[in-house]
Amino acid sequence: MQFFLHYKVQQVNYFLSRLSNLNELFKNKKFQFEKEFYTLTDSLINYFEQVGDSSNQSEAEQIRNTFQMSNEGVDPIKLELIKTYRRVMKRTTAFHCLSRITEILQNELQKAKSKLEQAEQTIGQLVLSLIQAGAITPEELSEDLDQEKLEIIWHRLSQNENVKLHERNLKLTIAVEDIFLLFTSVMLKIKD
Repeated sequence: MQFFLHYKVQQVNYFLSRLSNLNELFKNKKFQFEKEFYTLTDSLINYFEQVGDSSNQSEAEQIRNTFQMSNEGVDPIKLELIKTYRRVMKRTTAFHCLSRITEILQNELQKAKSKLEQAEQTIGQLVLSLIQAGAITPEELSEDLDQEKLEIIWHRLSQNENVKLHERNLKLTIAVEDIFLLFTSVMLKIKD
């Protein structure tokens, strides 16, 4: 089963906006930075666990532990207790942790958007070929296309063997809900 990519994009964008706020706290050296950092990393760990991404989950846990070690006065690289320049080490560690979280989230967002773009292109080509073949009529395109009508059109089209094949192919990379949302988007673009 594929995970709903539109949800994933929405969640990653949400985490990126929270990360932006966290970067602002870091830049302004606000006291609530530490609390907000732990809140964000805990949310990320839970999110990655929810979507079944164990590698990013363990990476987020490692980032959280690295930051916690620096807060306890232990250099996370040398694993030595630091007696001088602790604040500098904490800020340096926090900066590296924020950079790594940014990198993880941007990679996840790029992967999800790439899959959605490829699927939208495939669905767009499929819809154009169905219009040429007469399976989608000009009357259907000229109607007001609400969700109910689009569902009826999609279910009618999915009885076609060619469409079934494309739908199975798409299900290998994206969820059924994503397919329908992309079909809706393509139909509305073609209509306009």
